[in-house]
Formats: sequence, structure tokens, C-alpha cells
Amino acid sequence: LVGISGMIARKTASKSSTPVLVLGSLGPLVESYRADLIMKHDDGCAAYQCAVEGLHPYIDCYLAETMSCCEEAYQAIDAISKYYSDHVKVIRHPVLVSFTLNSDGKTRAGESVVDAIQKLIEYSHEKNVELIGVLFNCCEPEAIIGAYIHPTPPVPEICSAWAVWQRQGSVFG
Repeated sequence: LVGISGMIARKTASKSSTPVLVLGSLGPLVESYRADLIMKHDDGCAAYQCAVEGLHPYIDCYLAETMSCCEEAYQAIDAISKYYSDHVKVIRHPVLVSFTLNSDGKTRAGESVVDAIQKLIEYSHEKNVELIGVLFNCCEPEAIIGAYIHPTPPVPEICSAWAVWQRQGSVFG
């Protein structure tokens, strides 16, 4: 079914008179907003692998969305990395990761946004997966604002440089 959804999205996008990107959703596998209930790492990777394989031929970018913690995002990243390792001649689509935040501006697991972004940058680099952005969804706008106005800990240089690079231009032109 995941492949069919990708095929429908691509077919619809191809009919557009303006450029359209097709994002392949890699959402929560079990209970949303509950970092304590996510799958064990290997089980989560295997489950995401099915979606990664089914979506790949039809999308421009993966979107790991409504992630409750870094570990949940790592599972999606590992599934993408494994797919590329097993299929070395395919186009390598980038990934966006979107977290859901508590009202205190931290991930549902209590991780600071600054720490989560830095960890994702490093992890994606280690796994040879191109992370092109970190987003937030399914949370209060005030939680997002609070995560950046008074970040704890202060924003490390790697995150600041990455955010500036993202504002100056993106792979989407």
C-alpha cells in the first residue's frame, strides 16, 4: 500500500503545471507522542524498511514526521541507509525529520531541540544519509518558539552554521 500511495502522489505531481516535490512519509510506527512506546531499534528499522522501499521509486525526499525522540528518527535514518547500502545504484533521496514537542519545547522524550538537531546531523552524516532539514509538527507553536528563544543548552556552532546554510539556499532551489 505504501508503494501505491507513492505512485498516486507521483502521478498527481506529474500533472501539475508547476514544479511539485513528492515527500515520502515515514511516520510513527506505534503510539504517537509516546517515546517510551517506540519499537526496539532493529524492529523499527525493519518496519521502516518496508516504507522506504515502497516509496523510493516515486518520491523526491523522505519525511520522517511526528518523531517523538531521536531514537525514533534514527530508526528511519537507518532504514534509509540500509536501503542505499543494499541498492548502490539508486538515486539517493534526502530526508527531512520532523519532531513533535512537549509544551516545554523539548521532544516527547525530554531531549532539548538543540541536542536533538546536533545528534541528527552527526548521526545522518555517520549513516551517509543527507539530512536537509529539521521541522516540528503536531505541537503547540509556543513550544517551537520556546525551544529557540531560550535554548538549553545554547545553540552549538554546528547547529548555527547548519541553520544559516539552510536559510541561504537549499537543494530545492
